[in-house]
Amino acid sequence: MYSISAYNTGVSSKPGFSEKLSEATRESYTWLRDYITAIKYGRLHPFTAVERKAREATRKDPWGPTGHQLAELADLSHHPEHCQVIFAVLEFRLSRGPEKWRNVYKALLALEYLLVRGSAYAVECARSREVGVLLQQLTDFQAIGQGGVDHGENVRIRSSAILELLHERDLLQQRREA
Repeated sequence: MYSISAYNTGVSSKPGFSEKLSEATRESYTWLRDYITAIKYGRLHPFTAVERKAREATRKDPWGPTGHQLAELADLSHHPEHCQVIFAVLEFRLSRGPEKWRNVYKALLALEYLLVRGSAYAVECARSREVGVLLQQLTDFQAIGQGGVDHGENVRIRSSAILELLHERDLLQQRREA
């Protein structure tokens, strides 16, 4: 069979063209969605590129942050200004209520990744900011979904594990070197 998209329409048949177009469309949609969200929360300007990346990794979608998203955040954590922005987004996500349990859980996944694969500055940010207090509160997180499913269990387990990493420097160093 012939591909109509490249055969008759005059659209470039180079490999990757449709992928680039799809990526550009997705980025435009994400920017517009974030811009509308920023306005909704009283901001007069859209989120920065770093804020958008951190927000995208911690959205309420029913799948976790991708390895690519986490690696991007880890790379960005090597710049102190970007690291501060990432942690501001993570703190916001970690402070959400039970109805936003996915945001909370995904923020925990991102935080753990940053502790293990991010910069040393990211570890210091996690220790010096409000993150420890939020993690302590999350050890009692309750989120019961439809049918009595306890969504808070994963949040409680993950937050306890991250607290242990933050408190036990040897364990964190061992995980960072692995």
